[in-house]
Amino acid sequence: MPRALVVDDAAPIRRVVRRALEAAGYEVDDASDGGEALERFRAHPADVVLTDIYMEGVDGIEFTRTLTKEFAGVPVIVMSGGAIQSAAEALEIAGRLGASATLAKPFTADQLLAAVERVRKDTSP
Repeated sequence: MPRALVVDDAAPIRRVVRRALEAAGYEVDDASDGGEALERFRAHPADVVLTDIYMEGVDGIEFTRTLTKEFAGVPVIVMSGGAIQSAAEALEIAGRLGASATLAKPFTADQLLAAVERVRKDTSP
């Protein structure tokens, strides 16, 4: 069973993403910030990671940078609805830092699953 790690400081977002992924056959773990997510990933690596950008503590940009440096090739999907800057700018930055794909919030379950399958296909041997 493929594993996913969902990182977002908003519990409702984590729940929605978890439900969609579990319905698609994924085992899902989650974390509320990048620091917690790094600990979880190091203990139990995932096949795909989905992370928000704007979070307290270790934000999604720093998390993505650290994760892709430590675990080259892990597919990361960065999600954002924007806050300090526009979502488009934030997602562009995430792409430059090693994110495999980006998703602008709000997104549908179909868009989420399509992005997950695309990045997994792009990184499979």
